[in-house]
Amino acid sequence: MDCKMKNLLMIAYQFPPQNSGGSHRPYRFAKYLKEFNINPVVITTQIDEDIQDDSLVENIENIKVIRTPVKKRVFFEKILQKQYFNILDPEHKKWKDYLFEAVDKVTKKIDFCAIYVTVPPFSIADIAIELSKKYNLPLILDMRDHFSYWNITPFPSYLHYKLILNKERNWFKNANFIIAVSEQMIDDFKKLHPSIDVNKYIVIKNSFENELKSIPNVINLRKGTKDNPIVIGYVGSFYYEPYQREMIFKPWWKKKPYQWFQYTPKKEDWLYRSPYFFFKTISSFMQKYPTLKDLFRVEFVGKQPVWLKNMIKEFNLEDIVILKGFMPHKESLEFQKRCDALLGTSMKVIEGRDYCIAGKSYEYISNLKPILAFATDGTQKDFFKESGLGVMFDPDNLDENVEIFKRFILGEIVLKPNRDFILNHNAKSSTKKLAYIVDEVCKK
Repeated sequence: MDCKMKNLLMIAYQFPPQNSGGSHRPYRFAKYLKEFNINPVVITTQIDEDIQDDSLVENIENIKVIRTPVKKRVFFEKILQKQYFNILDPEHKKWKDYLFEAVDKVTKKIDFCAIYVTVPPFSIADIAIELSKKYNLPLILDMRDHFSYWNITPFPSYLHYKLILNKERNWFKNANFIIAVSEQMIDDFKKLHPSIDVNKYIVIKNSFENELKSIPNVINLRKGTKDNPIVIGYVGSFYYEPYQREMIFKPWWKKKPYQWFQYTPKKEDWLYRSPYFFFKTISSFMQKYPTLKDLFRVEFVGKQPVWLKNMIKEFNLEDIVILKGFMPHKESLEFQKRCDALLGTSMKVIEGRDYCIAGKSYEYISNLKPILAFATDGTQKDFFKESGLGVMFDPDNLDENVEIFKRFILGEIVLKPNRDFILNHNAKSSTKKLAYIVDEVCKK
């Protein structure tokens, strides 16, 4: 890699101390890029106090961060930004003027060799392309999620889907490199956009920041007891909503007239991302082995949606499952360390493969704890299995799951951590891959 320090303009709508799904990844990149002779300058939005978490700002003073305001939407604009009238989120309209002003000022002082932008919000890709063209700078587009294949809920119509697909293709056409967080995402992109040069795609997965001094060759799980039960923890959201799932699978003739034209390019069942199949397993386990029901408990950290509380009641798990509510990120990491095991789930792609690896999964493997992986075919399942830390469950095989869970609770399972795989997902290793891309575009 070229030893000359390069300046990289990083555009991130969310950045610490905002505690949101989109803030951790660009922060970890920015934190370590200087070790690879790249000086990051981050332009982001002003801190939203509702999601502020000061425990995220360790070493942030070493990163040059420019914060700008965003416009507030009036009522009429909110109506026009409804999905039926628009294919993009409104953030680009709220931020564009402030972002362009900030970029104009900083480019007069610093000579940049490239622009990096992370999405979602997906609309930020539009203004990043404008900036790339205006300042004649190569663009690195970091796709943390699918845009055209984001199917938690149906698209309003087939036309909406085609417009979104075309929008995504235009982004890829104008980007010099397209980063995705899993191999499956890139496989999907290649099928959706065959005209895009495949050499533009590169996988850079998410990461963890723990410094692992040693990784044991073998982990022997302990047996739960009444005095010292096994604690199974979960951190974060599930991205599941019963109503949205109903819209995915409900026949059009059973929907309301304004929903008749809804379209899904593929069906994703996000019930599998929820703890439903885990709850089903432990409920059946307690019925089959009632004398063992006091040997474990479950604790959740994060939001407490109504459906989650109802699901706990459905399986009569009120005495087993504890909802601990929101925790700052630092406390969340400490909670994970206290747990004996961690729960992992994944959504199910009907006649396909899951493309998501939950961000928490990287923290999970850094804790070197067993992961109860209720995972469907896809990247999340592959990730847990290859780490050597996954206790693998097939969500659709209840009888087998009950017996696996019994062996887990009785300490009869031995894990063999994959040292190289785990270390390859620390933040410095991931940043090295981004640094390579920056080096490549800056040579041109």
